[in-house]
Amino acid sequence: DNELKRKAVFTTNLDVPSDQARFGRTSDLKTGKVNEQYLAVYPASAVAKWNISIGDENPFCYVNVPAQQTAIKGSWDKNAAVLAATSETKEFVFRHVVSYLRFDVTEQSGEFVSVSLSSVNKEKLSGQQVGVRYVDSNKLEVIPNESSTDYVVLRSPENVAFEDGGYYMTFMPGEFSEGLTLTFTNAEGLVAEKTISQLTLSAGDVLDLDEITSLEFKEPGGTPVKLVKNSVYVENGVNQGVVYWVDPENPYKGKVVSAVS
Repeated sequence: DNELKRKAVFTTNLDVPSDQARFGRTSDLKTGKVNEQYLAVYPASAVAKWNISIGDENPFCYVNVPAQQTAIKGSWDKNAAVLAATSETKEFVFRHVVSYLRFDVTEQSGEFVSVSLSSVNKEKLSGQQVGVRYVDSNKLEVIPNESSTDYVVLRSPENVAFEDGGYYMTFMPGEFSEGLTLTFTNAEGLVAEKTISQLTLSAGDVLDLDEITSLEFKEPGGTPVKLVKNSVYVENGVNQGVVYWVDPENPYKGKVVSAVS
């Protein structure tokens, strides 16, 4: 039992996507071994609990795939990019537990402070204590549970607008029979949506959306309002002021001036 409870903590300097990464052990603890296999998960913070026992041909580890993730320009939330490995030696080949979504923000994207990814048919995207079955050194099986959620949210630090650049969010792989929905929310609480058609993703796959452009923000559940220069802008029945500027490339985006008593 004491042997199974041992663990080693590894770190890596990987900051951008790469097909190779170097891991260094930062703890003197020895790795546990069961059924002639060493088991590992990266990052160590993702481990919820181990469920390994002598005689179990396919040991389990339970990991956390966070629903709430922090946006890192050019990279990903390190707590969300979960990897796992098993080996009969202490040479590990880490394999992805999650899939990735990538998108680019430019000055044409519009300003937003968070992005939510949800599955139309309620397939699971994140959760606590997601099962990872070590099938063999070349294969992992990811198994959601009943408490897993059908969404992931990527938020900018300090609730400021996303800077121009590339961003990643992670989620559990699977078959998404009716596709996925991306919802962008700006600082005022207005939202814009983009849909992704039916698809199947395996662990390690990257769904690359390239550049996000021409987002039309509106009230949640509402419809966008086309703006007219010098007209009165009314929102929820309340006069908000006069439209003094309309984006020539996007008539749903503009600026309003109002008198202050």
